[in-house]
Amino acid sequence: MGRSAEILQSHGLKKTGIRIKVIEMLDKMPYAVSQPELESHLSDEADRVTIYRTLNTLEEKGIVHKVIDREGLSRFAMCSSGCSEHKHHDEHLHFQCTRCSNIYCLSIPVEAQFNLPQGFEIHQMRIYVDGICKTCN
Repeated sequence: MGRSAEILQSHGLKKTGIRIKVIEMLDKMPYAVSQPELESHLSDEADRVTIYRTLNTLEEKGIVHKVIDREGLSRFAMCSSGCSEHKHHDEHLHFQCTRCSNIYCLSIPVEAQFNLPQGFEIHQMRIYVDGICKTCN
């Protein structure tokens, strides 16, 4: 059994062809991938709606996480192994290149302490940094 099939099995999902293809693609990409980019690579495998539903399912189960870029486009990257459908543990730095617009998930943990007012609770924290990536530099 391949890595993609193992990931699906460990999260209680059926091992469908499109789920395996999406995970394989996201797993090999060095940056977060948009749905249109996935569609262009997987157009022979599935239509836009199937890819959209697959991404939503993988995100809900804690397999991938969504990153919103400067233009508001959703991009997807693999989650860390500690994520589940109940809690994402992807509090790391997201770096978007101002030249190529790629978003990289950098394994720099974001640890911040906030003294929130009573009654407020943090569910997710996203930190974005703009700059020039090593490919464009």
